[in-house]
Amino acid sequence: MGKIVAIEGVDGAGKFTVSKSLKALIEDRGKTATIVSFPRYSETIAGQALGNFLSGKTYIPEDPKSIATLYAMDR
Repeated sequence: MGKIVAIEGVDGAGKFTVSKSLKALIEDRGKTATIVSFPRYSETIAGQALGNFLSGKTYIPEDPKSIATLYAMDR
């Protein structure tokens, strides 16, 4: 049976680096692994909006519901 492993942390914490290392370890043991990352900054309109907001390129009202809606739309 498959497993889902969630690696969480703030931007720039090294989540993707850990994910790549874990994926390599799993594959070295003969299993398959896939990395899924959110937000998808370049793949969806909501992801692009989030990326621009987080990098300071675009202003989005800092209402928690507005930001949560963008994250939900990116799923």
